[in-house]
Amino acid sequence: MTLLSSSGKAVPALGVVLVLASSVMAAIPGPNDLRYPDYIVKPPVKCTQEGSFPHPRNCSWYYRCVDRMSVGYFWTYHFECEPGTVFSDELDQCVHPFDAPYSCKSTPVTTAPPMPCTGVPGTCKTYDICVPTKTKKTMCTEIHCPLRTPNLSCGDGYAFDMDRQECAKIPTDAELCRVLTCEGVPETCQTLEVCRPKKEERLMCKEIRCPLRDPNLSCGEDYLFDMKTQKCAKPPNSLDLCGAENLSLVDVGLLPCSFNGQIPKADFVKRRFCKDIPLCDGSIYKGKTEVCEGYYECEKTAQGWKAHQRSCPAPLLFSFAQGKCVVPPTEKERC
Repeated sequence: MTLLSSSGKAVPALGVVLVLASSVMAAIPGPNDLRYPDYIVKPPVKCTQEGSFPHPRNCSWYYRCVDRMSVGYFWTYHFECEPGTVFSDELDQCVHPFDAPYSCKSTPVTTAPPMPCTGVPGTCKTYDICVPTKTKKTMCTEIHCPLRTPNLSCGDGYAFDMDRQECAKIPTDAELCRVLTCEGVPETCQTLEVCRPKKEERLMCKEIRCPLRDPNLSCGEDYLFDMKTQKCAKPPNSLDLCGAENLSLVDVGLLPCSFNGQIPKADFVKRRFCKDIPLCDGSIYKGKTEVCEGYYECEKTAQGWKAHQRSCPAPLLFSFAQGKCVVPPTEKERC
């Protein structure tokens, strides 16, 4: 590729990118002119004669003045050199900085800012890698990149590395960190059928065997090891378990069931389920409220009244005063 110098001679151009005013957009457009950076076009350079001249504000740019009608009116065209080169007024072409005059050797060259691609939701996965070094890497099989449509993807066995912004091989099983899980000691495990807050089975063990650990391990007092979460946890209380206890009033006769009292309250119910919570506003005592972890609901059958043990969905508790499940007092409201 060659350029015409002010003397009319053909001069070879080293890595010149022509950015014509009517076609190609610059790397860093600005709101004043979408084709060029703002500082390149504002304030405008002045043309007093035909020729190519270094841009006064960036040596990696230059401008060309053309009197198309030969009437003394100049058209101005802006050009940007290839990244890593600057414009030499003496040679009338783009050159490497060490070949440029002293005024341009230290001038930074404008380069296009990176335009990162984003992963398409649902196609990304984070890998825990241990070989050759321990790191985390998020990779996507489908990406969206600026100025590109439709979405892009890498080849088979490859995914887009979001940190490096390039396609890379998907880590193999041998490169991934091994997840070491603990096993329950069979004679110490039990399967609990839980119905509250959702129905599920939980396998919980008092003793466990863990890789690289000897002897067996156990959780603290009142805790069991949840095999699903691989963590110590409190076992569900009796109110959360399925198969709630039913009381036969014919045999027990402790609950005053009636059509007007189908959720009866008795002393043994309060002792079993309820507690009084003192309430304070700052340092001022505001009284107390009673909440219950369970209650009984009466049902009239052909054989007589029966009472069924009930509980509220977590985190609600039952209030006999309000006759319904309520939000328990917060820590800030309690004394």
